[in-house]
Amino acid sequence: MTTEEHNRTLGIMHLVYGGFHALLMLMMLAIFIPIFTLGATHGRDPNGAVFMTIFMSVIFLFWAAFSVPSFVAGYGLLKRKSWARVWGMIAGGMAGMSFPLGTALCVYSFWFLCGEQGKALYEKPSTPFSGYQPGVLHGAPQPADWGARQRDYTYAPPPPPSSWRDE
Repeated sequence: MTTEEHNRTLGIMHLVYGGFHALLMLMMLAIFIPIFTLGATHGRDPNGAVFMTIFMSVIFLFWAAFSVPSFVAGYGLLKRKSWARVWGMIAGGMAGMSFPLGTALCVYSFWFLCGEQGKALYEKPSTPFSGYQPGVLHGAPQPADWGARQRDYTYAPPPPPSSWRDE
């Protein structure tokens, strides 16, 4: 596979993984919301329904925290955004906690994004300008032997300051 194909495959896999988690979250909410409302309408334990609603909200936020990075990474990888490599590693690390599919996605994410192909695809050059040389004014004419000259400087101490008393 080429680098572009690996990148596209990884982006699709992150979107599928995030969609799978979102689907499971919605199915869990569809099952438990009627159960909580039935418990609250019978009036047996209204505090229990409130507790379970808060508990399900925390689980919903926890589940969203695991699925949102996969969506962001999948989108960024497919669009080749500059931040996609970082989000791919974050989403891959979080997916690694879910065995076996998440672990496989984690291994593939880190193999590609930390390997030579992923680095070459997403890393920028270390300097903002091509041909940048520190200390050189760009666009200004420079001598042909700029930087090749070695200057020999000898230290000459400064003259002593004059005294106001001598005047």
